Amino acid sequence: MIRLCVSIFSILIGLTVSSQSPLSQWNEIIQYIDNENFEESIISINKLLDSYHNSNLAPDSLYALAIHKKGVANYYLDSEEEAISSWKEALSLRQTLYSPNHLDIIKGHRNIATSYLNIDQLYLSKQHYQMSLDLHNSRNEKDDILFSRANHSNSSQSSQ
Repeated sequence: MIRLCVSIFSILIGLTVSSQSPLSQWNEIIQYIDNENFEESIISINKLLDSYHNSNLAPDSLYALAIHKKGVANYYLDSEEEAISSWKEALSLRQTLYSPNHLDIIKGHRNIATSYLNIDQLYLSKQHYQMSLDLHNSRNEKDDILFSRANHSNSSQSSQ
């Protein structure tokens, strides 16, 4: 949490090359995604990621979230391979930041599995769905909605 606050503070005090503040960049990204303007959301996400690179900030949870949102935008643009690439990058970073069964890690595996399923990579899809289910089952507190989505997708895949 302290690392995230330091990163946001560093960006806010002017280390970013963008004329927008990170908060306005995030608001813009969310607005583009909510309005299903996914191409523009990717442009805004790339600007935010460039702010990190240009200010020499270490990637953190905010950076991982931006990469995740880039995956979401690519998914809705039917760019499954790009979505998978973004989600894998976000997942890799999150695995260094969070506990192994953090909900964002579980969600990352589920999203990757869904995109693999969409491009008929059934073996890879099943691997990620299984990882999502295994990690979810290892949690003390379950997220029933997240679990049912992963379980439903895995069950329907197995029947194909």
